[in-house]
Amino acid sequence: MDAPNAGQARTAGTPADFTTLRDAGFTLTGVPEAMGGAWHSAQRSSRPTGAMFRALARVDPSVALVATMHPTVLGLWLEEPEESPIDPDAWREQRDRVLSAAKAGHWFGTINSEPGSGGNLMATRATAVSQSKGVWRVSGDKIMGSGSGVTSFMITTAVPEGENAPDVFLIDTRDLPWDGSRGAKLVREWDGHGMAATQSHAFRFDGLTAERHALLGGCSQARLAGHAGCGLPVLVGDHGNPRCGVSRGAAASPTARRSDVGVRAG
Repeated sequence: MDAPNAGQARTAGTPADFTTLRDAGFTLTGVPEAMGGAWHSAQRSSRPTGAMFRALARVDPSVALVATMHPTVLGLWLEEPEESPIDPDAWREQRDRVLSAAKAGHWFGTINSEPGSGGNLMATRATAVSQSKGVWRVSGDKIMGSGSGVTSFMITTAVPEGENAPDVFLIDTRDLPWDGSRGAKLVREWDGHGMAATQSHAFRFDGLTAERHALLGGCSQARLAGHAGCGLPVLVGDHGNPRCGVSRGAAASPTARRSDVGVRAG
C-alpha cells in the first residue's frame, strides 16, 4: 500500500491493496463471531470497527472508502431481524451464503445512487423484473459504484415490478464485463479529485441479473427514506432499524473499547 497521501495521486484502484487487507482479516469485519469473524454486535463492534477504517484512511482514503462499504453493506445480513422474515428459510439460506462469501475473502460494495436523485434512495427510478424464482433483472442508471472492479458483490436498489417502493438487490460482479453484454455498461469513469482510485464509476444496467434481499422489502422500505447506505449505524451515521436486523441500541457506548472487536478469526 502507498505511503500516506500518495494514494490520492493514483487514478485507478490497486487490487493488490485489497488482497493485502483481505489477508490481514479486514473482510472479517463483516462476518459475525459465530461464523469465525470479527463482528460481535452493533452495540459493541461499530465504534472499534470504525476506528480501524479511520486509521486506514490516514494511509489511503480511497482504499478506506471502498473497504468501509464492506461491513456497511453486510449490515443487511449481520444480525437477525427482530421480526420474523416472510420466508425464514430463504432468509437463512441467503444470509449464510452471503456471510460465508465474506468469510472466504470476497469484498462487498454498493452502487445505489442515481443521477439527479440527490442521494435519496426513495427516489430510485431503476426497476426490477422477476425473471424466474430467485432471479431478477435490474434496469436503470447508477452512479458512485465505489470499488468497481474490486468487489465480488454489490448491492443496488430498484423498484420491483408491481410495487411502489424500492428494495435492495444483490449483484454478483465477479467477472462481470462492463461492455453491456451481460447487462452492465460502463457509462463514465469516476474522476473525483484525490479519490479517483475509488473507481466509483457510473453504469447503465439493462436487464442485469440480480437477487432480491430475502427480507422482501423489510429493510428497504423502513430505511431507504433516511439513509443512503442502508447499513451499520455508527459507520454511516444512522441509528439503525430493527427490521433490518440492526438494533436501535446500535449507537456504540462511549465506553466501548477498541479491544471489544478485532480483525481475527475464531
